[in-house]
Amino acid sequence: MADLNAEEYLATQNPVAYGLAPLMNHGSLSKPRLKAICLSGIAQSNINEVQAALLAYFVDTYLPLNEAEEEEFQKLIQQEEVITMQFVTSWQRKGELIARRETLLDLLQEKFGGVPSTVAQQVEAISSKEELEQLLRKLIRANSFAEMGLDGAKK
Repeated sequence: MADLNAEEYLATQNPVAYGLAPLMNHGSLSKPRLKAICLSGIAQSNINEVQAALLAYFVDTYLPLNEAEEEEFQKLIQQEEVITMQFVTSWQRKGELIARRETLLDLLQEKFGGVPSTVAQQVEAISSKEELEQLLRKLIRANSFAEMGLDGAKK
């Protein structure tokens, strides 16, 4: 793939091209610009959310940016259409929720020596950042899952 020209494939406006472009020869495109184009193209493609998330994950994985490049990328996406920002912001929010859930489960495991599957399912079902943060704070003083409202039963 490194022999293929990313700019040529991006011109096709094919969602798969946006996902694979990071593996191609970038030509005159900087890494931050390529990433912005790819994510924008994915966001504007007529594909479902799961497909878009997979392609965006691929771009993020195979087009890592250093700190300076990340700053340039942030500036570029601020100049792009609102849809791109919404997509990136949505992607970041989902990542933050996943990280908070994982942190909560890790800390529950550490504090209580295990996490029942019903409690793990309850935590995985939480879609509110605020609720996860509240549970993380409750964990400091709680002596049981029930004290946290995590008994595995529906609230």
